[in-house]
Amino acid sequence: QGFGLLQRREFSRFEDLDDRYDLRPSAWITPKGDWGKGKVELVEIPTNDETNDNIVAYWTPDQLPEPGKEMNFKYTLTFSRDEDKLHAPDNAWVLQTRRSTGDVKQSNLIRQPDGTIAFVVDFVGADMKKLPPDTPVAAQTSIGDNGEIVDSNVRYNPVTKGWRLMLRVKVKDAKKTTEMRAALVNADQTLSETWSYQLPANE
Repeated sequence: QGFGLLQRREFSRFEDLDDRYDLRPSAWITPKGDWGKGKVELVEIPTNDETNDNIVAYWTPDQLPEPGKEMNFKYTLTFSRDEDKLHAPDNAWVLQTRRSTGDVKQSNLIRQPDGTIAFVVDFVGADMKKLPPDTPVAAQTSIGDNGEIVDSNVRYNPVTKGWRLMLRVKVKDAKKTTEMRAALVNADQTLSETWSYQLPANE
């Protein structure tokens, strides 16, 4: 068990020949001993420049210490470019996210835009590849107050041996950001990490 920030290695996700973000290492914290109850928080710090490293993750205890009280934590910090070994085999991850104009297929098979935004999210994982294609994988989804989930469905992806989430959302106020989250489950078993996406204002 642990937490950190794991890179996606495909150059096409960055297309940056100068900074080569695709080659930068991932960082992973493995706790040692009993840290007590707590949670990991992911923070995106506003920035006007892509060169500012503005995504951070940190652990915070449920019971905050009294001012001036010392707390000791032991951990191992690992830097690696081999993310596969850091992924838990039973926790699938997001391979890719794609976004497009939402639409509905009419009786004449022509697609008609319906004012929604569509997302296609592919999940893959070591244990997920072992699941039979007819496994009743479903999605747990949520969206902030500025949006509405119009449609959500999951289907097996025979190419990746994973599952694909297809989501259509309706934004209430385009001038505001819209937050959404999703994870794959099989009955009461969580199969994947949580996909967290922020749709910026005016997009």
